[in-house]
Amino acid sequence: MVQMFLTAAYVGNRGIHLPSGLNPINQPNPSILSYGSLLSQPVNSPAAMAAGIKDPYPAFVSEFGGGATVEQALKPYPQYTNVQNLYDDFGNSYYNALQLQGEKRFSNGLSYLASLTLGRELTNADRAFSAYFNTPLNKYDQTPEFAVSNDDQKYLVRVATTYVLPFGPGQARFNNRGWQVSGIFDYEGGTPIGPTESLSGIDGFDRPFVVPGVKRQTFNYNLAKDYFLGKSATPPKMFTTNAFTPTPSQYVLGDSARNYATLRNPPPRIEDLDLIKHFAITEGVSALLRLDYFNAFNRTIVYGPDNNIEDSTFGEVTGEGSAIINRQGQATFRIEF
Repeated sequence: MVQMFLTAAYVGNRGIHLPSGLNPINQPNPSILSYGSLLSQPVNSPAAMAAGIKDPYPAFVSEFGGGATVEQALKPYPQYTNVQNLYDDFGNSYYNALQLQGEKRFSNGLSYLASLTLGRELTNADRAFSAYFNTPLNKYDQTPEFAVSNDDQKYLVRVATTYVLPFGPGQARFNNRGWQVSGIFDYEGGTPIGPTESLSGIDGFDRPFVVPGVKRQTFNYNLAKDYFLGKSATPPKMFTTNAFTPTPSQYVLGDSARNYATLRNPPPRIEDLDLIKHFAITEGVSALLRLDYFNAFNRTIVYGPDNNIEDSTFGEVTGEGSAIINRQGQATFRIEF
């Protein structure tokens, strides 16, 4: 009788017309950044009038008051601070993955189901509702928005197994008594990140410039754990921060992408275990003692690093603690009849 199955599969998915925030209706053309600090000046200021900028409509200044700036006047619809499009469906995605699975049916006291997924997802639409999308850097050039997905994980490994220990009463009769150990193991790749800037560009959002020739990579997050445990005095950088440089002013758009496949958040690692002891009381009555441990090895998964290049903590993990619960256990005693 076959007791083990191995399967391999390729999975491919192409998504089109996905909800996105790629085309904010009221985002001005980035060419207005050439006006520099004049953008924050009132539209009726001498400097604005000298530049040939006029009120977009007669009641503009009275309606917006102090908000009647040159930038507001140059928006496609200057009568509105923002125009939200809930039906922007210009997003698209590509997903490709190799899936491997091994299954061993229960025999000789052991059974398991193990799977490995190696995948890559590229998209410019990471959320299901366009109202919650970040503003694109420049809707007139959306190239940097198509990048590795926020949810991309290079690998996923999951194993569920049960093993009946080869000792204790009843082992000669169907392995239905004695000690049993079970576990669920979950190992995943970290999700991608990308650098940002704040209070600059258009609509208060920008990204830094890429430094040519500098390799982008993520470092070992155990360095952050050691820092929080007091094993090192200096908070470590978790990725190559010198691969990026700030834009020279708030009126210049950077050229970095939304995410990078080589820059990752901490990879999740977690193991859940249980130990079960069966007791035979009478022919029709039995008892079960069960000990469950969640995050059995008490792993710590630090939070993701600061990705704002304007912060002094750029590249550092600033939140002390674990992104998963500490080890927890519970005991259960049950009588079955």
